[in-house]
Amino acid sequence: MYKIEVIKSIENIDEKEWDSICKYTISSWGWYAMAEKTKCIRINPRHMIIRKGEEIVAIFPMYIESKNSEFTLINNIIFRGSKLLNKFKLRQYPALICGWPPSLREKMMFNKKHEKDNEKITNMFFKEIDKIAEEEKIKFSALTYVSSFDKLKNNVPDNYKIFPYLNGLAYLDNKFETFYDYEMSMKSRDRKRVRREIKKNKESGVEIIRLNDISGYEKIFAELFLNMLEKYNDTESLKDEEYFKNLNKYLKGKFTAYIAKLDGEIIGFQITLGKEYKHGYMVGLNHEKTKDNFTYFNLCYYNPIEDMIKEKSKIMFKGFTHLYLKQKRGSKLDYPDLMIKTYDNKSKILFGILILVKKIKNKIQNITKRKER
Repeated sequence: MYKIEVIKSIENIDEKEWDSICKYTISSWGWYAMAEKTKCIRINPRHMIIRKGEEIVAIFPMYIESKNSEFTLINNIIFRGSKLLNKFKLRQYPALICGWPPSLREKMMFNKKHEKDNEKITNMFFKEIDKIAEEEKIKFSALTYVSSFDKLKNNVPDNYKIFPYLNGLAYLDNKFETFYDYEMSMKSRDRKRVRREIKKNKESGVEIIRLNDISGYEKIFAELFLNMLEKYNDTESLKDEEYFKNLNKYLKGKFTAYIAKLDGEIIGFQITLGKEYKHGYMVGLNHEKTKDNFTYFNLCYYNPIEDMIKEKSKIMFKGFTHLYLKQKRGSKLDYPDLMIKTYDNKSKILFGILILVKKIKNKIQNITKRKER
């Protein structure tokens, strides 16, 4: 007999029990503990735990999103639906989100012993979402970044509306024995670019070191990360010293920090989470001292890829930004969806209109592409 429990804090479940069915560091107990303990993130958990007897069968990480959350549901939609919602004075919040947006992976985690019951368990999950939505007066429930890597993709009910993301998800399969194999997997022009950027970075005097413990680096990391946010006018993703202290506290040994130094000064960093499954997570730079020496590419691409090959990792996820640059350096693209269910009649009509508009746009784009060929 299955039983469902919804917990409002990661501390209400044992770390070893959670991680026993967790595949990725970016979905681990430590990851969500870090999120809860960091004030600048503002996360309000509703993690769903399903058991059979005392044995854990499945976990569905979730949180309630409000206007004060770091991530906003509507910002994830391919078109600017928020403007239309505001025009009609429709409330967007609270929303119930399955998964935490930066984690990208594992909207559902299954105990392999019970995989034959996946469909049954998934149905229980969606029924419980509706129950939570009613109890907490939820406006939307949403599954973020549902990609071909997610088991959930083929089991989503028909009453969830699908919104394709504007960008694809870049990833790199590790099919290489050596870094040379990685270079040779690219076109000649791209391969020459990679070698030139590595050579230029070394000749400029930049030294890149690796750390698994970032104690003492929290302040400079926060400053360098702020530089990145200011460059792209991002005011919502601020990470302070507390964030990096908690990252180190809860995930120490489960990530690699790549630090770039020039004449003894730290001019950049990048953090890659995980070992077997790697996630390029965040980067910070001194733009003035890195703009001409290709430090960005060596921090975010070549050194992590070198380690991926040495450690025989299976895959490296590279995120949703700068996709053209990532493709030129060997990455493939997967195209995830945002899936939404509304609990408000006006919103149902509005989202129906938005989906129709999107379909019309897609048809026009397809006709244009055929003509161009």
